[in-house]
Amino acid sequence: MPIHALETLPRRQVAARDVLVIVEDPALRELIAAHLRHQGHIVLPAAGAADACRLIAEVQPDLVLLDGDTDSARDPALLSCLRGADDNAPLPLVLLQSGASAGGLAPQLRIAKPYRPQALADAVHRLLQAGQPTPRAPLPSAGRLRAGALELDFELRAVRQHGGPATWADLAPTELRLLHHLMLQPDRTHSRADLVGAVWGAGADVDARTVDQYVRRLREALAAVGADAALKTVRGVGYRIDLRAADIDA
Repeated sequence: MPIHALETLPRRQVAARDVLVIVEDPALRELIAAHLRHQGHIVLPAAGAADACRLIAEVQPDLVLLDGDTDSARDPALLSCLRGADDNAPLPLVLLQSGASAGGLAPQLRIAKPYRPQALADAVHRLLQAGQPTPRAPLPSAGRLRAGALELDFELRAVRQHGGPATWADLAPTELRLLHHLMLQPDRTHSRADLVGAVWGAGADVDARTVDQYVRRLREALAAVGADAALKTVRGVGYRIDLRAADIDA
């Protein structure tokens, strides 16, 4: 398949979506990722089935792009992850293929090889915009946000306790969005419905249990830098960032 350089088009101003790219060839994986990032999306690269299942569990991507001509596309564990479990719906799937379809997969879109990476990125972008929940506000790509003792770095995608040890805790994309929304309005209690709209998009099929799971992961990341006391649970209502618990004025 021909390899094309990234076309010098202006970057689109869109609400970022999480796209899981499961491609075993590292050069091709990075090329596809570069075009998707150019569209304004957040790319989660996976070299195989094990990486992909871990990222699906951690991040719950908005869409999966899978090379259907690789062993990963026939891995039973990955097929199970893509189909969803319990109350989770199957993940939207784009399948790249040169021959017969991979068994057990029902993609929303099939793209035949060879293809132009820019055309692939455009097709993925259109699929993400069509029939999806109301887009989330885009995250800053650089700079920092501070609320009390919490300091969030958008370029590093990490958080630390301001004034404490110079240790940063890495955040997965969903955790980053969650913390960003909470820190924008500290000392305000955010309902789970509010968090679903801000983090996943209004109308997203995300239940309260899923919100609680991601808050728990965020609290674990904050605990790694000694700042978990700033994230408060308001029983029966939702969550908030408590500036008083931080003991440092915003």
